[in-house]
Amino acid sequence: MLARMFIDISLEGGDQTLANIMKNPSLIKEETFRKQISYCLDNDNEFGPNIDLIKKSIGEEYEAILRDKLTFLNVSYKDEHILRDQGYDKTPDLLLTVPIVIGDKSY
Repeated sequence: MLARMFIDISLEGGDQTLANIMKNPSLIKEETFRKQISYCLDNDNEFGPNIDLIKKSIGEEYEAILRDKLTFLNVSYKDEHILRDQGYDKTPDLLLTVPIVIGDKSY
């Protein structure tokens, strides 16, 4: 977050430039500033790119667990790849093809 603020204040070029530099700080020509931004990104425990990778990895792991459990239970579903192929822009990780009832609620 701190790195994003520094880059945003220091550089002009819009969101695309900001995004590129956040992904690749080596694009910063000034060495001291590049090192400071890299340090901020490496030590950001909440919003940094390393944390994003960890969150993504955990999410994919739990999607696989859910897929395995639904397959084991023989519950029919469509994953986000199938839904995108069918033209949906925003998709859930998995969509049950037949609603199920748990308690008094239908899903």
